[in-house]
Amino acid sequence: MKKTYFTLSIISLCCFFGIAETKSYLLTETQKQATSGKNLQFEKGKLWGESYRIYKSEGIWKCQHTPTDITSNLTVQLEDSNVLILEKSVSFSGKRIFSLYKKNSQFNIIEFVYSDTLRKNTLTVTQGTFQLK
Repeated sequence: MKKTYFTLSIISLCCFFGIAETKSYLLTETQKQATSGKNLQFEKGKLWGESYRIYKSEGIWKCQHTPTDITSNLTVQLEDSNVLILEKSVSFSGKRIFSLYKKNSQFNIIEFVYSDTLRKNTLTVTQGTFQLK
């Protein structure tokens, strides 16, 4: 009984001080489609072996991009028992939206950007699966 009480006390303290590890989602791309210009003509994009780790730290959702190892903060758009939808601003003028479907461990990333320098808009849709760690 004392051992159980001690273990529960340690877990409670870890949670109180934020020491307990929060869950993270490890995203792996399986498909990518992209289009640019005036008409929506999607073409299969090249998979670059990119992956993302999405996790919560001190109450803020973060995204760590692999292979660059760049970490950025994410804004929550919707979080319930079925989905987690997060967004972040990207270079040029645009957004990247992460939609994680918790029940089937799949995700979509939609990125739309406009480059004033290139005078070109691009829309990229990425699909894949994730593991909960």
